[in-house]
Amino acid sequence: MTVPETASAAPVPIKMAGKTWRMSPLTDGATVEIALWRRKREVRIADETMPDGISDERWLAIHNAAVARAGELSFPDPHDLKIWSTFEGLAVIYWHMLRPNHPDLTLEATAEMLMDAVSLDEANAGFEILEVAKKNVTAASERGKKVKKVKRTKSKRKNRKSK
Repeated sequence: MTVPETASAAPVPIKMAGKTWRMSPLTDGATVEIALWRRKREVRIADETMPDGISDERWLAIHNAAVARAGELSFPDPHDLKIWSTFEGLAVIYWHMLRPNHPDLTLEATAEMLMDAVSLDEANAGFEILEVAKKNVTAASERGKKVKKVKRTKSKRKNRKSK
């Protein structure tokens, strides 16, 4: 059995901001970093949106609730779909997928590129290629297991017929 060319963790070329970039699937390390970013973001937003004149006791209670909530978050989490539909979340994901091949790229530069609608369309096309590749790997793996079972069955039948 041969695995399709698209079924790999190899970088996929994408065009953004008039340049070709190489986007890779998320690594385990990137997944951890994204989870930490998500937790910090939860607390930061709670702290930044505190009303003026709030008592220290109330501020601490809200802050502690945000810290507790952040501690429950993981990535990927189905409840995170909202955050990944935000521009900030999208920029973080793309940055982590581009960074292995472009270590000098910053999160801010990634966000600037994504602000351009054409670049966002181009980036999404690359992301879709990676998703298809991931599905192909899974499908090829599942087919490989089925093929092995079929081969064993055929060889057993041949042995029975020849006896």
